[in-house]
Amino acid sequence: MSRNTVFRYKGQATDSQKVGRDLHVRAILTGRLIQTGDELMISVSLEDVENSRQIWASNTTASFPIS
Repeated sequence: MSRNTVFRYKGQATDSQKVGRDLHVRAILTGRLIQTGDELMISVSLEDVENSRQIWASNTTASFPIS
């Protein structure tokens, strides 16, 4: 899937089922990056488009000291 295809949804409140139908996919990977100081929190989830169930999710936090 091209970057331009999915970027049309960037920054919008979206319904994963509608996005999945628009893109003709079975699952959607969503994510969020939150930076606080030198810490970065990464959160991702994979959701089944047909029934809106979460297939997989993961969260992690990493430190990137700024010199």
